[in-house]
Amino acid sequence: MSYSQLIQFKRLEERTLIFLNGKQMMFAVFGGFSGLSLANTLDLSGWPVWLAVITVTILGLIIGARFRGLYGYQYLRLLARSLIQLNQTVEPVELYDRPVDADLSYVLGAPDGGALVLRQAPPASERQVTTSYEAAIYRLKPVDLAQYHPQAVRQLMQRWSGFWSGARAPLRLLVHSTPFHAGQVVEDVRAAGLVAREDWRARALTGYGRFLERLTREAAMYQASHEMIVWASSDVEAQAAVGSLASWLGVSASPAELTPLMEGEYQITFDHLAPSDPRLPYIVLLVSHEFSGEWSWADPLVTLLRQTFAISVVVDVERNLSANEALRELVKYENVLTDVLANARSRDPKAEGAMRDVQLAMAKANAGLALHFTTVVVAVKGATLAEVKQNVEAIRTLTAARLSLVVLPGGQGELLKFFTTTRRREINIPEISHNVTSDGMAVISGPLGFRRRNETDGIFWGIGSSGGSDTYPIWWNGFGRDPEKPAAYHGMFLGKSGYGKTVSMNALLYREAMRATQVVMMEPQGHSKRLVQLVGEDGASYNALSMAEMQVNPLDPIYDDLNDQKSYLTSLCRLMLKQVDPERNLSIRESGLLDAALTVLYDGLSDPLHTPARYVPRLEQLCHELRRQGAELLADDLELNYVYGTLGQVYNQATNTDVALEANVVTYDFKDVPESHRTLIYTLVLGRIQRIVRSQGRRRRIVAVDEFGWMAQEPILANIVAMWIKTFRTFGCGIWLAEQDLIRLTGGAASGDLSGHSIVGNSVFQLFFHHESAAAKMVSETFPNMEPYQNMIESFPRPQETGMAEAVLRIPDGAYHMYMLLSDIERSLVGS
Repeated sequence: MSYSQLIQFKRLEERTLIFLNGKQMMFAVFGGFSGLSLANTLDLSGWPVWLAVITVTILGLIIGARFRGLYGYQYLRLLARSLIQLNQTVEPVELYDRPVDADLSYVLGAPDGGALVLRQAPPASERQVTTSYEAAIYRLKPVDLAQYHPQAVRQLMQRWSGFWSGARAPLRLLVHSTPFHAGQVVEDVRAAGLVAREDWRARALTGYGRFLERLTREAAMYQASHEMIVWASSDVEAQAAVGSLASWLGVSASPAELTPLMEGEYQITFDHLAPSDPRLPYIVLLVSHEFSGEWSWADPLVTLLRQTFAISVVVDVERNLSANEALRELVKYENVLTDVLANARSRDPKAEGAMRDVQLAMAKANAGLALHFTTVVVAVKGATLAEVKQNVEAIRTLTAARLSLVVLPGGQGELLKFFTTTRRREINIPEISHNVTSDGMAVISGPLGFRRRNETDGIFWGIGSSGGSDTYPIWWNGFGRDPEKPAAYHGMFLGKSGYGKTVSMNALLYREAMRATQVVMMEPQGHSKRLVQLVGEDGASYNALSMAEMQVNPLDPIYDDLNDQKSYLTSLCRLMLKQVDPERNLSIRESGLLDAALTVLYDGLSDPLHTPARYVPRLEQLCHELRRQGAELLADDLELNYVYGTLGQVYNQATNTDVALEANVVTYDFKDVPESHRTLIYTLVLGRIQRIVRSQGRRRRIVAVDEFGWMAQEPILANIVAMWIKTFRTFGCGIWLAEQDLIRLTGGAASGDLSGHSIVGNSVFQLFFHHESAAAKMVSETFPNMEPYQNMIESFPRPQETGMAEAVLRIPDGAYHMYMLLSDIERSLVGS
């Protein structure tokens, strides 16, 4: 999408002769008279008089000439000012010492441009009085336009132009792109390894630190931060601007402090900023001289941000003219150009081109688009002066066809103010703004579609990609930062077998275990054994469940409340009877008598959840009490099958499986449990886990279930997990479920809209691997911001072909195309 470039109007308005502008004529005439005055003062005669006149006249022509958007006298004024500022020093505290205004209200928008969440401003009586046009600073969460189809991007650009059409307050967008360095993360990992109490964790953290260090040394990764400054006349106007940003662009915002361009003291020189500390980079500031050619959202500004060195971009919009105001200004330009063309003795290509621009801009203004006075400033960094100058030449060459960037001699100190809260009108450089219509501003604001993550809290999930070599690390802390108020760390791993789903889940569980999160894993294929071997026997418990060795008491309490416990046992008895005879049901009378019998059995347990397994009543005692209550048939059926039969060795015993969850990593392998008994065993194990989670109180813990679709087919199992997802957040416990697609995950009960389903609707994150077309379509219909990734998840290759698994990670702040990287130690999980 292109935009109107109207800067030629001012040049044409001032022209006097074909080769001279008005300023040159004025200074030339003034120079001629000044030359005569000089000759008279020096008492010259003859040819020196003419030499003085000609010399001063030529100087007048030079200082009135226009070069790269500025007149010669403007360069002289900059030079004079720079001589005053030359070798002065500037520190971040002088530029950025501004506290966050806690009273500022703001609007948060969903990453997909959906519903808005409004934080109301405090009452006027409680709010601090602020002066008009005070700078309000916001941290932005951009969208990722690189993942959209080109046709969808064109439609989005039309929406983005709607935001600019309604913008009135002066705005400034700032984007900082820097290479990612994991130095602090590596130090934190090493420090955690030194204080780790368990040997396995110390070894794991040491290896993990080496992995991160090598990763950042060998892989080119970058991070970016986006900020916006609004100079609004009131809090309401600032709120409206940010609300429009969220609704039109899908870019959410929150109040923040401005990120400093400099991290230490710098000396202002003629053409760069020199650091006082040699460890800091040199900085060169450039300003836009001319816009030309066809722009896209990604080129040239996003192309600048994708460079391998640190670079920052400012898009400053000092004035926004509404459509009606723009029309009035454009009519003036049209009249000037009409006069120029009418009086021209021959064709004037510049005037003709400018007239086409004016007429196009007028058509856009008639369509409701506004006009904006825009300046682009770029800050380039380099470790040495030679390196930063090389970087400057690289970006000037890269953008020459569309964006001409210049270094203003002596203007470094003033250009630095663009990275502060100083308004454009207070910055002492000549007027170099470019007139751009709203559709052009949509393209110029393309950096808001350029996304990289900066967070390093939580665990390392993988390498995010915005296409090509543009990569960034993804860290995310699903539990949140407040241990007293843990977030609901529930998630789903969805994808066809053979595309890295189970390996990725095990690797992420391992990384969580390294940071002292207890991991509980249930799966029916034996893959959890690799995770246990990776951790080691001193940190993991592997429970291979089999009917020959397992002992589990169905009467173990899993609820504090007696009524909840009796309800659970009633459902369990129904399941136990159906497992023997599918036609056998509990009658109303038997349900009542079972309730009475359980009341008697549990009456002696003062603290059910903490009662040792050997003191918990068993099935034979329940059968005895059922007979005493008059439920002889029910007692006979349970006793015959689960007390005196071969199953009595499994179910009429004190529980011996590791249900105390004492190890850091506890796994349950169900592959040797016959399918006919698997539902009951799953139910009993789930009940024991629930008992421990509730009895131990809050602890950072994850319960993971692989191949969950099999469990989802059994209502009692699906209901237990759904209840966990709703209630386990209180105990700091997250639930991770893995299955091939949404239909299997929900037991086949899924429809086109799954948002109301408790398991899907309450999951905080999703990791999508390869999907078939129908399953991928259901994903995009269920999760709106997954639509740009539908084709992508249909085409992910197998990890064996590329060396790493590909997935789309969807977390609360957006969706990310991600490569799952394994450390050397974690590669032992491959095959699971």
